[in-house]
Amino acid sequence: MNNAKGNSMIISIAKAEQTGDQEITIDFNEGTSKTIDFGDYLKNTTVLKAQKYRDPELFGHFTAEFAELVWPNGDMLFDVSDLYKGELPTAK
Repeated sequence: MNNAKGNSMIISIAKAEQTGDQEITIDFNEGTSKTIDFGDYLKNTTVLKAQKYRDPELFGHFTAEFAELVWPNGDMLFDVSDLYKGELPTAK
């Protein structure tokens, strides 16, 4: 992404909060905001470590690190570039 001066800007997560059972609203450092529903991902995943986050209370135990949303023990993590596009990887 380029800023107004044409320089490349590194996108990072400024803030992230759970706004639904499996929904997170993410504010990015350049001023945009996206709400992402993780429900389908969690419903379809076969990764046992991720399945426990179908519980909305457990789902909310994530942290926003510079370039990722991360859940405890690395059970789930999502890269900022995908989140910025509003995309989640295909559930495995």
